[in-house]
Amino acid sequence: MVGTWKNVEELESFLNIHELEAIVSAQRDRESRNHKFLASLKGIDLDKESEDNAKEKFQRSIARVQGKLQGKSKEEVEMDEFGLDFEIEE
Repeated sequence: MVGTWKNVEELESFLNIHELEAIVSAQRDRESRNHKFLASLKGIDLDKESEDNAKEKFQRSIARVQGKLQGKSKEEVEMDEFGLDFEIEE
């Protein structure tokens, strides 16, 4: 970081929350770009994988909600995800 601060304590005392959020966000973006670059050197597309994971999680959450609306238990919803049927013996 570039600034006229003598030490970290002085820096912390002069920053407001918005400036701190901007600094943290910029650092996260920088790290994300670095990780994407390093992954691309290995032939891995992090954007595609994260997009696929997000779609999969979203579909699972939709299935859970629909299962609850139909009165199914958590176990029944999980089995439906695998395409399995099961019966509860009483």
